[in-house]
Amino acid sequence: RRKLARERDELNSRLDDSLAIIANLEKTKKKLHIEVEDLNLALENQRSDYASHERRVKKLESALTEAQSAKDRLGVEKESTERDAREKETKLLQFQRNFDELQEKLDETEKQRSNLARELDELMSNTSTVGKTNMELEHEKIKLQQELNRLKEEFEQLEDDCTVVSTNYQRAEVRINTLTNYQRAEVRINT
Repeated sequence: RRKLARERDELNSRLDDSLAIIANLEKTKKKLHIEVEDLNLALENQRSDYASHERRVKKLESALTEAQSAKDRLGVEKESTERDAREKETKLLQFQRNFDELQEKLDETEKQRSNLARELDELMSNTSTVGKTNMELEHEKIKLQQELNRLKEEFEQLEDDCTVVSTNYQRAEVRINTLTNYQRAEVRINT
């Protein structure tokens, strides 16, 4: 009987130990289950962050592609603008030369007109000393008046031409200034 009681006590002790171990294992199992849930939640968050990061990377790559495309387009526009500016500068120089030539012609025509007017005045004042007949003087006066009228017309035409050239020159200067400012702005944007 004692032996049985000892064995029973021993078995009860073992049973208690086993129950304690089982209880500890249950606690550990619960802990591990909570940790697994936490890890699953962390993994889901990581996946979400990764997907968000991928979307941002795609947006940045798209923006970079657009920026490169805009840069290339601006480069082409800049070259075109520079070419236009050079052409307009060449035209401007040509207008300036034409203007200078027309101004010289205008000055020369004005001198001729002044000389003819002076000659006409001298002829009118010297009619008695020259000894020409009134008809000759009248004929000379008509010729001089016609030449004077022709020179006046030529002078007016040259003035009109000068006005046109001056207007074109000013327009070309405005265009060149606009293009130059545009190029400077683009250079600032690109740098």
